Amino acid sequence: AAATAQISQPSNKGVEQDSPGQRGKQVKVIQRISSGHQRNVAIEAAGLEVSVAASRLDMRSIQGLRSFRHPPEITVQVVAAVATILGLPVLGWAAMRKELNSGLLCSIMSFDAKAAEECPKALVDKFILVVQSPPLADCDTLEGKCSAVALLAAWCFAVGRLLRRIHRKPTAKVSHIH
Repeated sequence: AAATAQISQPSNKGVEQDSPGQRGKQVKVIQRISSGHQRNVAIEAAGLEVSVAASRLDMRSIQGLRSFRHPPEITVQVVAAVATILGLPVLGWAAMRKELNSGLLCSIMSFDAKAAEECPKALVDKFILVVQSPPLADCDTLEGKCSAVALLAAWCFAVGRLLRRIHRKPTAKVSHIH
């Protein structure tokens, strides 16, 4: 005798089918979750980029910057951007130069996504304005510049990308009136 297998179909008794409206709501929820997940991944990636840029800096780089008595404008701008995002006063080169120490390096190293999230909007806006202003904004590359300036600028650019992801800032360049 041949055995015949019966395949039973699942019963839909007592189970209501989703209405088109419910399905639409579910899709929107899934899209929001997916969008949130993508945003979190983007923030995590940007945070990692900031960490990598920070890890390229060392005390020798900071001391090299401190040795400038009359630095190029781009050096002053990069150090001003760092001071701005770390909440330090930007009072001119002589005062900022004194801040170029191991404490500053530690602050740079510890700046992460959590620190970026805690930055007040006014500070974020001010930092992005500094980074997007000439001469730094006009630099396609920092090749040929002091390596310490290039490394610190790379950190600033990474921080800018992280802040824009967290605070949803556009990346458009600032227009300047001369």
